[in-house]
Amino acid sequence: MTDAEEPKAKESHTLADHVYGLDLEHTHDGYAHGAEMPETVSGLAYGAGFVAATALLHGIGIGLGLMIGQVGRSALHRGA
Repeated sequence: MTDAEEPKAKESHTLADHVYGLDLEHTHDGYAHGAEMPETVSGLAYGAGFVAATALLHGIGIGLGLMIGQVGRSALHRGA
């Protein structure tokens, strides 16, 4: 069997690997947003804006998901 024919080994990641990776990603993302913050703005107000925007976007996504689920269930009940 040549090197080209050998099956590749599956990479195995633990939960800790994923959590650590997400933590690093979010730390860098937060740093980037903090670096963009204007000097004339309160850090607390700037952070509160990000929290509010994130909550709003999550709410919209959850609401759309629930609406889509309702439409799908009603279509199944009608026999579509």
